[in-house]
Amino acid sequence: MSKPLRFLLPFVLAMLALPGSAWATHQDDPRSSNVVPLGESLRPGGFPPAPALSDANSDLAFWRNYAIQGTYTGFRSLDISNPMAPAEVSRAQCGRSQGDITVSEDGRILVRSQDEARILPGNDINQACAVGTVPPAGTPIGQQAVDVGWEGLQIFDISDKANPRFVKALATDCGSHTHTQYFDEANNRLIIYVSRGGGGHDIRTPYGTTCPPLIPRITAVEVPLANPAGARVIGEIPAGTNGCHDVAVFEEINRMYGACRPFTILWDITNPAAPVILRTMTVPFAGPPALTGWHSASFSWNGEILISGWEPGGGGQAECEATDDPIKKSIFFWSASTGQLLGMWTLPRPQTASENCTIHNYNVVPFPDRHILVHGGYQSGWNAVDFTNPGAAFEFAWSDPPSLGPGPFCSQTLPPGCQLGGAWSTYWYNDVAWESDIPSGFRGYTLTEPWWPAAFDLTRLNPQTQETLLRCRAQVVTTGHLRARRPTTVTIRATEVGGPANGQPVALQRVVLRGPGIGVTTRTNMNGVARVAGVAASRSGMLRASVPNTLNMAGCSASRHIAAAPRPPRGGGAALTGRKS
Repeated sequence: MSKPLRFLLPFVLAMLALPGSAWATHQDDPRSSNVVPLGESLRPGGFPPAPALSDANSDLAFWRNYAIQGTYTGFRSLDISNPMAPAEVSRAQCGRSQGDITVSEDGRILVRSQDEARILPGNDINQACAVGTVPPAGTPIGQQAVDVGWEGLQIFDISDKANPRFVKALATDCGSHTHTQYFDEANNRLIIYVSRGGGGHDIRTPYGTTCPPLIPRITAVEVPLANPAGARVIGEIPAGTNGCHDVAVFEEINRMYGACRPFTILWDITNPAAPVILRTMTVPFAGPPALTGWHSASFSWNGEILISGWEPGGGGQAECEATDDPIKKSIFFWSASTGQLLGMWTLPRPQTASENCTIHNYNVVPFPDRHILVHGGYQSGWNAVDFTNPGAAFEFAWSDPPSLGPGPFCSQTLPPGCQLGGAWSTYWYNDVAWESDIPSGFRGYTLTEPWWPAAFDLTRLNPQTQETLLRCRAQVVTTGHLRARRPTTVTIRATEVGGPANGQPVALQRVVLRGPGIGVTTRTNMNGVARVAGVAASRSGMLRASVPNTLNMAGCSASRHIAAAPRPPRGGGAALTGRKS
């Protein structure tokens, strides 16, 4: 994919000089000086007081130039080819909460989580995309239209982004609060790891019987890509003592990391349908208050660091106030190989009593040489954290909107209370921090840091799924025939190879050029190219260009043969005149 923001940035900076009315609403939010708001696509939503229907904007996934935004009543597809003007392509009003979504690698299959039981017309699960109803709380079972409600996964064909097509609904025990996708290429199928919510119903009993609190299992679902309508449950995975919220997978290294309760869990998923627990982790200090359960999980791009955060108050409390324990507003970094806690980062800006706030959903940016995390935090907005040194992680960019004002949520005993809003998710995707805002819609930001576009672009992203390790490929080109003692210009081109970043330039990285009498160190530019003029070997041999290993990327090299210098003419080099003696 191209780097459109490199060319848009001058335009963006010029627009910053215009009056605020020329910009969308997020232009006026307080932010760090290196944050530049881009475009947005508004979609009013949110969490109105009961019994009104919640229609919040929820999680995100990306495929090529599309973003898919989950909602509490369905999902929508957005064209993001112009980050200054994301445009809605279609909207599917089909479902109830929670709206977590993933997209298959070919962009064809979308899976959506539903974590609220629905009565279906005629109790027909094939009608799970119909409007349906939910009976009022406390309605006796005998007065229901049917005995069993439905919740779980919905499967859609979104080959045509403008016309999504419902394929199947699959009931899962206690519903699907969130899910994570693993592409099992060897068997041409998706494995969907379903995490239960705590408020759904148990499909083994009549409707109205609620689930035991957070049944400690993850449900494994198979979606055959050749026949997505054949999706089925293939296993139940033990998950701590109280289940998990999000899980993250790293496909190439066969690992899954779960934000579980009361500890996080690292699995070996060599057999993706039957993960094996490797270790469990929790903070070595208790609080107060004690940490009761984890919410989000991720990996660094080298697979060596695990990242976890939790959601005290369930996202509906003001848990980032100045007086709150740091453990309530922190992200934790662990060694994947030992389980050792490497460090923690704490949100530095206190929030007010009228702002729901925890560290919510995030992803790690695919830089070759640094660890960068982008996350959303409800009404604390979003920010970017550098954890290259996990023991001294620091924030370097942020946008923090003002409070939405008092409301019926947060504490009812400590006015003013709050509205439930802010950034449900903020994820990096191709130089943009894309935010799903609960009451407002979808918006983007970029940074003016000169190194920001050096991250590899991706062709797709499910934020809880990392597909491959990062690797590079090098090429060496010269302007002419490479001979000893003849100066020439050498061009080195480095690109990433494999996975969703395939073919992207390896930007701003060190290049070492070695050969007989040659010792040069330089760096690639933003296009992954380094040029060295006047290269002259002292003798024949090999010219070798190397991009050394970096923090997150395996290095690469390429060689060219250096021919011997031309022999001087016979006779000591005197030219023949052609005259007779």
